[in-house]
Amino acid sequence: MKVIAERDKILFYILIAAGSICLAVGISLLIVFLVWWYSLIIVFGAIFLSVGLRYGLMPKTAILQKGGDFIFCFFLRQKSIPVDSIQFVHYPETGSFANRGDDIFSSLHILKHDIRTLTITYTENGAARQFHLVCIRDASAAAAAIDSIVKQHRRT
Repeated sequence: MKVIAERDKILFYILIAAGSICLAVGISLLIVFLVWWYSLIIVFGAIFLSVGLRYGLMPKTAILQKGGDFIFCFFLRQKSIPVDSIQFVHYPETGSFANRGDDIFSSLHILKHDIRTLTITYTENGAARQFHLVCIRDASAAAAAIDSIVKQHRRT
């Protein structure tokens, strides 16, 4: 098996830490002051924590090549797609608003390591289908590697 792309995990660990802090602060404020709107801090903390855990528990390896198939790894499942059925790989531009984080550190980290979402378009039973892979490190290089493997396979 050949590893084509990996995920970046640091941003998810930041979400987990922020969610844990919000939960701890919200619960302590709610216990001490008994004001109902402190429960909003608990809700936001739970959302941060759940999103961070969901994506933080995804496997680090995102795309593998095994023989004539690509294996795409998600949370608790894998999807195997033949090289023949891949049509194209798309990723958003580096400077687009959707890729920016909320602070300077995450924005610089995203730009430095080229972290983007890959959209894979493939055919299944004659119909075009898509799925997204989040937080792929060096996404443009991974997309170029997939495209070159697909083109090489179509030539032979």
